[in-house]
Amino acid sequence: MKVARARFHLSVDLLRDYLHGSHDEWEKHHSLVDLLSLDPVFDKKLRPFMSRSEQYKRTLKLVSRLLELKDQYKWTPKEYATAEGLLGEPLPFALHTAAFAPVFFSQGSPRLVEKYGQLIANRGILGCYIQTELGHGSNVTGLETTAVYLPKTQEFEIHSPTLTSTKCIVMSQGWIIAKAITIAVRYATVRRQGNTNQDESERQIITYPSVYYRLLPILSRAYVFILMGRKIAAMFAPLSKRVEEGDTSPLAEMHAISSGLKSLTTTVAIQDVETTRRALGGHGFSEFAGLGRIYADNVPSTTYEGDNFVLDQQVSRAAVKAFQAFASVSTPSTNSTPPLTPSNFYLRTLSSSNHDGTSLPSRHTLIDSASPKTLVDVLEKRAACVVRQHVATLHDSDASIEQRVARAVMDAFVARQALEILEGAESALGPEEVAALTNLLTLYLLTTIETALVDVLSFHILSSTTNEDPTVQIRRSIRDICLNLLPQAVGLTDAFGFTDWELDSSLGRFDGNVYESLWERAQMEPLNQSEVPDGYEDFLKPILQRGQRLSSGRAKL
Repeated sequence: MKVARARFHLSVDLLRDYLHGSHDEWEKHHSLVDLLSLDPVFDKKLRPFMSRSEQYKRTLKLVSRLLELKDQYKWTPKEYATAEGLLGEPLPFALHTAAFAPVFFSQGSPRLVEKYGQLIANRGILGCYIQTELGHGSNVTGLETTAVYLPKTQEFEIHSPTLTSTKCIVMSQGWIIAKAITIAVRYATVRRQGNTNQDESERQIITYPSVYYRLLPILSRAYVFILMGRKIAAMFAPLSKRVEEGDTSPLAEMHAISSGLKSLTTTVAIQDVETTRRALGGHGFSEFAGLGRIYADNVPSTTYEGDNFVLDQQVSRAAVKAFQAFASVSTPSTNSTPPLTPSNFYLRTLSSSNHDGTSLPSRHTLIDSASPKTLVDVLEKRAACVVRQHVATLHDSDASIEQRVARAVMDAFVARQALEILEGAESALGPEEVAALTNLLTLYLLTTIETALVDVLSFHILSSTTNEDPTVQIRRSIRDICLNLLPQAVGLTDAFGFTDWELDSSLGRFDGNVYESLWERAQMEPLNQSEVPDGYEDFLKPILQRGQRLSSGRAKL
């Protein structure tokens, strides 16, 4: 790890501050991490060995201690939410903080806020989630559960007529991909396997193409999603304020973007966590690796708060509506373009003299050093073509069309956001850091195009300068950027700023002492506290003795 970090000539501090929003934001984050990680209540070492009941009681203890610290240090709601997220595990009160309280204060009437506001803010009332049911889907009007208010006792009587009328929900964690790829890159740098020369040490597994080809694109997605998340928050802030003031016109745009991003990012994140786990061999599946826990805690996010396949349908409908509005404004004489929003900006790529979309966008010839602008253009043209085709075959669509439309539209949206992020990075980063960020975002765009090649080639968006397959140029560019990023991988993950306490992973240790950590954790296993494990005398020894008796005279031990 020391050698890997010595090769990194960029400023980790500069990149870290950029990822966290500013140096002040990083300092606030870091001070919270220090406070929590040094508190014995938040120690994570024995967590894997607890029963379900013990884990539940432990999380209640965590929340109780968090509230004590909140009062002691006078944390703002944002600081408290950050502290909850830093624990890296589902908490009993998380929904109250993340959903119940914000919805109450933003949508509750002045009378209700005056009466219950302080109770909710101080957790004298706890919100929970009882909206839908086990046997219930997106048909909200068909809910079976009823809640009848009883004035005498000031309680709600919940009536569920069937067994299927129950549901629970788990809040997702933040920076999922960044945690997983930090663990993976660190272990893949430490782990050595195979050698071609007896005089040399074994090869770091991260240097194998089959490994870095899987891991480095995930690193690029971590950067893109983190930076885009902050950009979207800034985009939504004024829109949300307009909605609060009674202007509902931004709602359709906000819904189209938020639905699409929820579906895209949760799907990709879960796929990436699983990819990192499989890239690390057998140790990747260990509880002590931490990747299985990250996966298990977050895989429900593809279902709750809107099943991703259902959300894809909504994104697809919004895309069809946007295309039809675009096509209806046919002004070839003035060569004008209808107003576009961020969610449908890709429609600009359709022929300006043919707004009905019957003309295909022009082709692209990619060169080995394709610029981000060119790659964004390819993805926007792909989205326009997919949506155009969907509209043309609305009454004869294939079964997967809504998922393909949603993915194409959101790939184009994220690509445009990534380009705008890159264009604004020079004011916050030095030239070398901007170059690294350019490589990361370009890798993101190239690998996104690679996954979209069926559409890109079907609509003839790419062509080659020679007679060779144009996809060869894409894959060569991916290889070249990966090789360029490879020496920087450890430093680029260090820039996320995770401590060992946050990652809680033997494989992702900052110092690289992976195997020492695995051994230490194994000693904490209750079964390893005695020389002879419990159950040996009662079960295992009789089994062995029986086998020996049955084999007596036939084989010698």
